[in-house]
Amino acid sequence: AVRNLRAEMHVPPATKAAVVVRADGRDLAVLQAGSDYLKLMANLASVSFNPEEGDSRKSVSAVVGGAELVLPLEGLVDVEKEAVRLERELGEAEEELARTRAKLANPGFTARAPQDVVEKERKKAEETALKVERLRERLARLRG
Repeated sequence: AVRNLRAEMHVPPATKAAVVVRADGRDLAVLQAGSDYLKLMANLASVSFNPEEGDSRKSVSAVVGGAELVLPLEGLVDVEKEAVRLERELGEAEEELARTRAKLANPGFTARAPQDVVEKERKKAEETALKVERLRERLARLRG
């Protein structure tokens, strides 16, 4: 999950990051026991287990099992530059979604095109809508 967060936010692979783990009970014990492994596999400088840390609005998180893994972005990426990139990507995805929906709303297309082509466009619209939603969420988390 941490590696996915790093990739989504374009954190350079060679950059050491810090992660804050919010968990309790069994999940906390398992993650504490495996913290060295987590550091190695996700190229982390540190793993802390303090629920009060990592509340920065410029962070991303993932929930795995009963634990939340928080990756603070300050010092890892240029937040403004990343926000601009995400806005551009969001705009492109929204345009693609509008084109696909317009095509599907055209009765001439849906009536004349083979059913598998229409179904492919519907699937493309669903995937693009999901991408738009994810990009909006990432941008909102980045902006706070």
